[in-house]
Amino acid sequence: MTNSISNTDKIPYQLKQSSATGSHWGNTATSLTQGNGISGTGNGEVQNFTVYAVVTNTNFTPDTYSDVVTVNVNY
Repeated sequence: MTNSISNTDKIPYQLKQSSATGSHWGNTATSLTQGNGISGTGNGEVQNFTVYAVVTNTNFTPDTYSDVVTVNVNY
């Protein structure tokens, strides 16, 4: 994540399906396997999924940080 002011901090983070224990998401999915993301069955309706960002180090300048995450959906 990057910040909104002129400091140079970039906060590393990992995405997870659960806020508790479990696998961090990675780039392991293929067209034939789920990998370590979320699986589901489409039903023609909007489906919302909560995703958690885990930050392991908090030694960064206080600020508002943001990022853009691209999600690939295989069906």
